[in-house]
Amino acid sequence: MLSTLSSILAFIFSWKFFILAFFIAIPLSMIVITPGKRAKVIERFGKPFPSARKSGLSIKAPWPIDIVVASVNLQLQEIEADVSVKTSDNSFMSLPVIVQYRASNTPQ
Repeated sequence: MLSTLSSILAFIFSWKFFILAFFIAIPLSMIVITPGKRAKVIERFGKPFPSARKSGLSIKAPWPIDIVVASVNLQLQEIEADVSVKTSDNSFMSLPVIVQYRASNTPQ
């Protein structure tokens, strides 16, 4: 039991373990899983790609080259607020305002 534990610890602290961990971590950093109704923004050396990654499985360059910087919700979203306005007879009213918005890729 003790010899097995010491051999496992010896492997963990050897150079072989670090090489094995490196060759496992690099391919895992290349996989991008995007859930449905979302998009992920990827930057390459600080410059964003022209298009975001849509939902599904996609591949990117390893960690130091490409970085996932944001996850954007593509569903219709809503902001509610009460706005206080002054009428022409100098009285104030509180009006509810609801704004609906959605992220899109078409330039306006």
